[in-house]
Amino acid sequence: MTALKHFRSHRFLLTLSLTILMLPGCDHAVNENKEPPVLSKAAVNTQDVSTNPTVPGEGPAKKSKPETTQANSPVSNPEYVPVQVAKDSLSGSIGSGHYNGQRDAVAYNAPMIQHLCVSADGRFVVISRTVNEEGQLLQVWDIPGGRLLNENYEASGVTALTISPDSQLLAYGINDSSIIIRSLPEGKKIYLKQHRLPAGGLDFSPDSKQLASLGHDNQLLLWDIASQNVLAQATNGEASFASEVKFCSPDRLWARDSENLLRWYQFSNNTLEFESELKIPPKLRILATSKNSVLGQQKDLSLHLLSTATGESLAVAKTETSTPVDLPNKADLIMSGAFSGQSTEFVTAANDGSLTLRSMDISKMSQFKKLEHGYVIKLGSDSNGRYWIAGTTEGGLFVLDREHPDERRWLIEIPSQPPLVAPRFSQDRKTILRMEDGDHIRSTQLATGLPDHRYKISNFKESADAANVTTLLAGSEQNVYCGTSSGSIEMLDDNSSMPPTRFSVSDSAITAMAETPDRQTLLVGDENGQAIWFDLTHTDEKFTRREQTGRIWSIDFSSNSLRAVTASEDQSVIVWDVANREKQFILNEHKHAVQIVEFSPYDRWLVSGDRSGHFILWDMKVGKSVWNGTVKENMVQFKGIPMHAPIETSNECFPDLGITSVAFSPNQKVLAVGTATGYLQTFDLTNFRELSVVSLGQPVADLEFAEDGTSLLAATLTGDVERYWQSPDPPFMLPGHEGQVRFAALDSRGLKAVTGGHDQQLCVWDVDQTKLIASIENDGEGIAGGALSPTGNRAVTVGFGSGVVFWDLDQMRRIEKRYGHKARTWCLAFTRDGNRVASGSDDKTVKIWDFATRKNTLTIPHENSVRFVTFSPDGQQILTSTFDERGWKYPADLQLWDSSTGKLLRKFNGHRVNVTGACFNASGTEIISCGADGQTCRWNVSTGKCLQDLTRQNGVYNPNLINDGQLLISKRFGNGIFIDEAMSLNRLAEFSVPTQSVDDLNVSPDGHRVIAATKEGRVYVWSIAGE
Repeated sequence: MTALKHFRSHRFLLTLSLTILMLPGCDHAVNENKEPPVLSKAAVNTQDVSTNPTVPGEGPAKKSKPETTQANSPVSNPEYVPVQVAKDSLSGSIGSGHYNGQRDAVAYNAPMIQHLCVSADGRFVVISRTVNEEGQLLQVWDIPGGRLLNENYEASGVTALTISPDSQLLAYGINDSSIIIRSLPEGKKIYLKQHRLPAGGLDFSPDSKQLASLGHDNQLLLWDIASQNVLAQATNGEASFASEVKFCSPDRLWARDSENLLRWYQFSNNTLEFESELKIPPKLRILATSKNSVLGQQKDLSLHLLSTATGESLAVAKTETSTPVDLPNKADLIMSGAFSGQSTEFVTAANDGSLTLRSMDISKMSQFKKLEHGYVIKLGSDSNGRYWIAGTTEGGLFVLDREHPDERRWLIEIPSQPPLVAPRFSQDRKTILRMEDGDHIRSTQLATGLPDHRYKISNFKESADAANVTTLLAGSEQNVYCGTSSGSIEMLDDNSSMPPTRFSVSDSAITAMAETPDRQTLLVGDENGQAIWFDLTHTDEKFTRREQTGRIWSIDFSSNSLRAVTASEDQSVIVWDVANREKQFILNEHKHAVQIVEFSPYDRWLVSGDRSGHFILWDMKVGKSVWNGTVKENMVQFKGIPMHAPIETSNECFPDLGITSVAFSPNQKVLAVGTATGYLQTFDLTNFRELSVVSLGQPVADLEFAEDGTSLLAATLTGDVERYWQSPDPPFMLPGHEGQVRFAALDSRGLKAVTGGHDQQLCVWDVDQTKLIASIENDGEGIAGGALSPTGNRAVTVGFGSGVVFWDLDQMRRIEKRYGHKARTWCLAFTRDGNRVASGSDDKTVKIWDFATRKNTLTIPHENSVRFVTFSPDGQQILTSTFDERGWKYPADLQLWDSSTGKLLRKFNGHRVNVTGACFNASGTEIISCGADGQTCRWNVSTGKCLQDLTRQNGVYNPNLINDGQLLISKRFGNGIFIDEAMSLNRLAEFSVPTQSVDDLNVSPDGHRVIAATKEGRVYVWSIAGE
C-alpha cells in the first residue's frame, strides 16, 4: 500500500505542476514569435526489434530500420500459417502495433477536485472533479445536511466557477468558451457566449446582478444577468492568460493575469475604465486572494499578505526553515489557502496535512484536526468563516466547523487503503468494474469516466465466515458477481432495492470467474484447483471438476461459448468442452504458475502468461504452441517489495509477480501483455517480434483494445483506466544538423528529404539509407523555413529577412537570393508542377514567383501579415492565412485567391483565433484548416460553408493529408503529432516526438511518409499506413 500511496501523491504533484501551464498558443510556418505554454502529456517511446525468420504464407518479414537494436525472439512450429482475418479498417493501417503513443486518462478511481466554491450563506459547496482527460463532473452539495443535491457532466471541462453573494446563482466557464449561469442548487442553464477563448476568472457583483468574466482572450466582460447582455468590456493585457477577477465594490474590480499583473478598473456609464496596475512579486507563489488582499509564500517558506490596492506588504510570517526549497517536501510548505467571505481571517493547508486558522496579521488563531493521509489542495469558506470546506489530494471532500475544530465531517471520503481487488472491464467494453470501498462496488463508464452503477454488497467481515471479496466479474445485463475468500459468490444487480443473491460454491476461496458470451454458463475457479460450473438458468445446480491441483488464476470462454480454458498455479492450462463440462486437453509447456489466459477474437489462438513473465501463443485448431515469448525480467519482478499475504487473511487476491493481463487486438495481429510491476508491452503476431513498452507505475489488472484498434485501455490495480494511442513504427532518424532545424520536407514518394536550420546548411538525404547525400552552404545565413517541389529537384528557403533563396537540387547548388518583399518572409509553397512559388510576408503581401526566371509575376495585397500560403492541387488558386498584429488570440483572415489574377475568391469565416495552417484535399473541393486554440474546420471550397467544426484542448498546426487523402496529419504545440480520419476528424493515433519542440512537419505528397524537424537538430521520418 505504501507504494500505491506514493503513486497517488506523485499523480497529484504532476497535475499540480501542469495547472501552472495555460492554453495552447500559436506558432507559424516559421517559428520565431514567443509561443505560449500548453499542457503537454508524457509519452514513452521504444525502439523496434528485428523479426524472426519469415513465416510461410506471409511473405518476407520487414527489415529492421537503421538506428535500432536487434534481438531475436524464439519461434516454435515455424511452419504455422497465421489465420486470415477480415480486411483492416483504416485505423489499423497506422503501423505494426506500437501502443506507446499519447497517454490519456479515461477514468479515475478517485477523481481529483479542480475547483471549489462555497456559498456565502454556508448552504452549498460546488466542486468540479476531473473524471477523465478532459471532462469534469460538477457537483452541488448541501453542507449542513451532507447530501449531494445535483451533479452534471461537462465534457469539455470546467475552467472557472463562482457563486453569487446572495447564494442564488452559480456561474462557471467551460472549455468551449461558453459561460453557464444557473440557479442553485439546480436550474435551467443559461449560456453566455462572446469570449473567443475560455474564461479563466469569474465573479459576481456585490448585488448579484452583474457578472464579470476574464477570458484567456484577454477580454474583460461585464454582463447584465437579467438581460444576458454585455454592459461593458475592456482589453486586459495582450499576451498573458487570465487568472481571476474580483469585485471590490459595485463599481470597482480588479483582474489578475498569468504574469501576476493586477489591473484595476472603474465601471461607470456602461464603460470599464482602466485605472492602474501593480506587479505582484514574481517569486511569490499565490495561495489565495480576497477583494483586498493577496496571500502568498516565498521560496524561503515565509508567508506574505499584500494589499491588492497598493501592493504593499500588510503582514509577514517567517518560518523556522531558512534555506529555500524547490520541492514540496517540507511541513512548512503551504499547499492552499482561503479567506472567509468577509476577509477577516483565512485558513492555510500545509504539506503535512495540517490546517491552521489565521488572523489578518498571519498569526495562528487555532489548529484544525490534522489529516492522517495526504493534504488539502482546495479550500473555501462561507461569509462568516463558520464552515471551511476542503478538498484533498486523494479526491476527498470534508467540512470543518470553526466551533468544533477537532471534528471533521466527510462529504466524500476516499479510503486510505482501498481493497486491492482487481478491476475488470465489462464484456461490451463500455464500463470498468471496481471496488469502491469494503461495502460497495462501482461501475464506471469508459466513455465519460462517470459512475454508471453503484452496488451494495454484504458486510462479509461481520458475517460468520468473516470473508473478503477476492474477485469481480461484470456479467451480462448489468449483473455483477463477487467471489469471496470463504468460497461463496454474491450476485448483484443494479436494482438497489433487491437484496444480493448469495450462494455457496466451494470450501475454499474463489479466485477466478467467467461467464459465457451466450450468458448461459458461469465457470468458477477456486484456490484448490476446482472448476465449478453453473447453469445460469438454474443456479442451484452446479458441477464440480478438479483437474488441476493449484489455485485457478484465470478463466476465459471462446466467443462461440463452446470452449473454456482455465489457468492454474500448478503450471497447467486446461481446455474444456462447455457442453459436457469435461476436459478436452491439457497444455503443459509452462514451467511456472500460469496466471492469465485469453482466447483471440476469432478463437483461433489462445495466449497464456505465467509468473516468470513467459507467455505462449497456442493454435487452438491443433492444440500446439506457435510462439514462446518472454517479457524482460526487469518488467516482471518487484525489487524489495514483499509478496501479498495469503488470501485467507487478506483481500489482495492478485499476483505479485509476472504477467497479470493480456489482450488481442481486434484484427488478431497484436498482443498486449501487462505485468504486476506496471509494464505494458505489445507484440507483433504477424512477424513474432517485440513492439512497444510503456510503464504505468502500478500493477496492470486488465487490458482491452478499442473496438477499432486505435488505442489500448489499461486498468491498474487501484482502478484508474488509461488509454494508450497507437503510434507508427519507429522512425528513421536523420541526425546531421548542428542546432535547430526549421525546415524539413519530402519529395512526392518520400524517398528524398531536404532539411535546413540554424547551422546555415541545406541538407539532402536518402531516407531509406538514412544517408546524407549533400550539404550545401547557404552563404552564411540560417534557414528559417522552406518548400520543396514534389519532384524533389527544386527548393526555396527563407532566413530571418525578406529574401527568398532558390536552389537547384539536381546540381546540388544554391542558385541565387531574390528580394521583393519589404519585411520578413514567413512562408513558402510550390505548385504541383514545381514551376511557381508563393511567398508570404510581414509586408502584408503574397508574391508569386516563376522558378525558372526567379521573377515576381504577381503581388497580392492583404490586410495583415501573411503567415501561411499553399496552392490548390491544380495550381489555379492560392489559400492564405494572416496574423493579426494584436496577437494569435485574434482571428485574422483565411482567404482563397485566383493565383493568376490575384482576385479574392472567397473568405472562410469561423475560426475564433489565428489560423495556423490548412490543406486541400486531392480534388481541391475541400479544405481542412487548424487554429491555435485547437479548432479544426473542414470547408467546402465552392460555397465557403463549414462542413465540420471540432475543437480539442491543444492548439493544432501544420495539417497535411496522406494515404490518398484518408489520413490527416497535424501537430500540437510542443512535440505531439495527431493522425485523424480526414472525413470524420476521428482520432486514429496520437504520439510524441522525442524533442522539446517540433518546428516543422510535412508529408510526402503521393506517399505515406511524415517528416518532422526538431529543436535539437534531429529529423525524423515515419512510414504511415503500413508502407
